[in-house]
Parts: sequence; structure tokens; C-alpha cells
Amino acid sequence: MTSPPVTVGPGASLPRAARLMAVHRVKRLPVVDARGAVQGVEGVVDVRCALVTGSGERTGS
Repeated sequence: MTSPPVTVGPGASLPRAARLMAVHRVKRLPVVDARGAVQGVEGVVDVRCALVTGSGERTGS
């Protein structure tokens, strides 16, 4: 894991998540709420599937 961890909020767009993964060379991003509590994990496969299918819906953990 990177330090400090690279995270996204639950309202982050899929293109933003994909960009962060590419820039920071990570395969997963913790999704955290305003308090910093982990709500889930966004994986590169989740983002790719949503972008390729055009659904825009997250299927992640």
C-alpha cells in the first residue's frame, strides 16, 4: 500500500478513479467516507468493466 494511501470518496467518478489508479500505479483504491472510514474497495477490474460496458455502475466490493 502507498503511504499515505490513495483513496476516493463514494461519489468519485469512474474516470477519476481510473486516473488515480494510473497516476499512482495502484490496482485498488479504498473508498472512504468523510470520516475516513472504509466503505469498500474499487478495483481496476471494476472500473474497466464499468467503463467498457458503459454502464457507469460500480460492482466492487
